Amino acid sequence: MRIYLLLSLMLVNPIVFAERTCVGLLAKLERQGFQSEIPTETVLPYPKINVREVFGIFLKAVDLGQMQLFDKTLTREMLHPLKVEYIYTPEDLYPTVNVYSELLKPIPLPAMPDVYIMGVSGIMDVSGNITESIAHCNIE
Repeated sequence: MRIYLLLSLMLVNPIVFAERTCVGLLAKLERQGFQSEIPTETVLPYPKINVREVFGIFLKAVDLGQMQLFDKTLTREMLHPLKVEYIYTPEDLYPTVNVYSELLKPIPLPAMPDVYIMGVSGIMDVSGNITESIAHCNIE
């Protein structure tokens, strides 16, 4: 029963789970004589994320043609994924995921030949679908 409740809390709200775990662990250590230099009210919860797994899910969505940039469909051969961001909002049960990738070959911005798209971000939903693409430009 306890394992089920713990697992449920982890799945429903990972931030609350991590926060309660960190605060509880610090309180236990302090009872044993350990003095924390970090005040408990400033400890931020950090969920463990397997970045390579997220990159794999992102690249599968790219392979399905979901990464659109203007009238162009980007392929995995054009991208080098570098960063993963989880965006939490109070209104949403699950975070959205932003995967930033550099373009291996910059793409000129349509109608602006001096501006190049150097990277893209793909916003993914909880199902692993890319729902939005954002171009990151650099003026040369």
